[in-house]
Amino acid sequence: MKFAKLRFLLGLLPVLFALPMFPATVWSQDDSENVLRLKTGPLLIEPTSPAESLDEAEAAEDPVIEADDGKSRFIVHFDALPTRAEISELQSIGLTLDQYLDGTSYYASGTMVAGATASARSENIQDLELLTPDWKISPDLRSERVTAEEASGGRAEVTVEVFDGDTIDDIAETIEASGGEVIDIRRSALALTVRIPLSKVQTLAESSEIKFIEPAPAPRQQFNDGVRSSLGVDALHDANNLTGAGVTVGVWDGGKIDAHGDFGNRLTIAEPAAPGSDHATHVAGTLGGDGSGSATTVDDSVEFLLLASQERALVVSAEGPTLTTGEEEIDEQTRMIRFDEAVAGQWRGVAPGVAIVSFFWDDADDDHSKAIEEFAIDVSQNSWGFGVDQALHDNCEDYGNYTADSAAYDRIVRGLFGRSIPVVFAAGNERNDGDCGMASPPADNFANITPPQTAKNVITVGAINSDDRALTDFTSYGPTDDGRLKPDFVAAGCEAGGARVVTSTIQNGLYGGKCGTSMAAPAVSGLIALLMEQQRALGQERSLPSSYKAILAHSAEDVGAQGPDYRSGYGMLNGQRALGLLETLSLTEGTIEENGRTLFALMEVAENSNELKVTLAWDDEPAATNAVFALVNNLDLRLVGPDGSEHLPWVLNPEDPAAPATRARDDLNVVEQVQVPGPAAGQWRIEIVGRLVPKPPQLFSLVVSTE
Repeated sequence: MKFAKLRFLLGLLPVLFALPMFPATVWSQDDSENVLRLKTGPLLIEPTSPAESLDEAEAAEDPVIEADDGKSRFIVHFDALPTRAEISELQSIGLTLDQYLDGTSYYASGTMVAGATASARSENIQDLELLTPDWKISPDLRSERVTAEEASGGRAEVTVEVFDGDTIDDIAETIEASGGEVIDIRRSALALTVRIPLSKVQTLAESSEIKFIEPAPAPRQQFNDGVRSSLGVDALHDANNLTGAGVTVGVWDGGKIDAHGDFGNRLTIAEPAAPGSDHATHVAGTLGGDGSGSATTVDDSVEFLLLASQERALVVSAEGPTLTTGEEEIDEQTRMIRFDEAVAGQWRGVAPGVAIVSFFWDDADDDHSKAIEEFAIDVSQNSWGFGVDQALHDNCEDYGNYTADSAAYDRIVRGLFGRSIPVVFAAGNERNDGDCGMASPPADNFANITPPQTAKNVITVGAINSDDRALTDFTSYGPTDDGRLKPDFVAAGCEAGGARVVTSTIQNGLYGGKCGTSMAAPAVSGLIALLMEQQRALGQERSLPSSYKAILAHSAEDVGAQGPDYRSGYGMLNGQRALGLLETLSLTEGTIEENGRTLFALMEVAENSNELKVTLAWDDEPAATNAVFALVNNLDLRLVGPDGSEHLPWVLNPEDPAAPATRARDDLNVVEQVQVPGPAAGQWRIEIVGRLVPKPPQLFSLVVSTE
């Protein structure tokens, strides 16, 4: 890589971004914003005078919904996105813009008088409508799934989202006073899970403090040594002496991590009452076990006379370790481990010096408050998701959905609890389970990512085989419902054929083998810990979560056709390449202050360069779960060559998910990447355009390199 000149030029990026802009370069915007696209159906926006709009609403059959303090909820439609000055002016009148919805539309709150006053004074307000109950109820609540649940038990479980977290306790009291049951309060998601008669949903939606009501998620489920070598981190351990020391990772799972010898004094159990879990212990070992028992734990456990024709292997089950000839049938959760090759440290994790805090998954999102403020975690590791099962839950529509839980994790990544952190999720093992109308396995089934992995700002990890680097036959594929790219990356989660699997710590001081995206995700969390340790060694500040995602996307190796895809995201992670981007100052962080702003940087590309690559990423504002499209702040990346030629990022077609990536403007994703093979020598212009930024300011991360 040709980094000497690049290092100097990238050092100028913050200065260049601060210079006066060239004549504004704002890409054309669609003129089709006369329809507000909501999951409850399209809402036609027909401009009327403010007085007519409010008078008609008051006279309509739907009641005018106001809280006790007289506050109403509106949907306000603008001709153009309001500036920060306009938003402040509306606030002074008494109309507060809340969450962005779609196009040029927002939720808003205020009194009826404030709404009328704002409509009269603002020439930019196209229409202002009272929020009615029908716009708050998910169509899925009319499905056979919910009807069957209500018929069997008289009630249905629903997620109730609120506008203001301060109202959650009052709403919970109201629901219980009216005979409903509050199952869970999720403050990070601004939501409650409640059990009520379906007939009461309409009445519940009449509260002005309630934003959206949808079916509750199904119960959580766990998502199930070449991991290090496939990531290229053995060299980081040896040459760079990186272990993740000084970095703390929170691990959420279906039980607590066992006090295995591989963790020494680096393990903290935040919730001692949680049940023990082989899965959690295995995940933690892949993340940060030191492998200190690898050479002895299984070899000395039993004595057994092996015949020459027998394969020596160990099966770890609930009853403990036993030798087998390899002829017995082994279920999916209990895999064989060869131990005749065991050596010291063989089964150590990716970051064997990292501190680990074990959490139970019951209040996973809200637990991040304690995890960040009390335990000072730097990374959140999650190898679980909400189950989708047609026979058990009839909830196939949950695949790809952006829910309240997705929005909660987008908030956490952005710093809901005082500090922004990367959040890593396993993509799930849903692709070939023969459920929800998917083709019989093995098959290339798409669109089977579950919430909250569908969140925009989290890092969602699929699984490849560590030996042949092929995608496993179980790893879940994207896209999401709105066409976004998931998973983001892949890492080792099994080996070809499944006979050799990811070997890691399990309970009782033993090692066990498992396959799954559960095993791939902690490898990525461990790699991020190594990057954080290296930043400290280099004297660099800790980066934005989006920066780690940008670095990983920039350094990943394609799996299959060139460019990202819905099977593997940006590809297989490469730890050595990722580390190199930190060392060569290839990362820049910046801010788009207003909608429509264009930032640019100039860089010199040398003769005979093989490739110019630029990756942009940002941690987006949480989306309204009622919106069809989850992207809120839409930034655009493009490169302009010395000859004036434009180069656009990779995009995918959700209508043809198997098709390779092409190059066009991206209006869906929070990561964009432009690759230019054989770039012309000379001065290149990197442009970051705030094409549609309804919730400014927006921080971003930019990685640039040439080879």
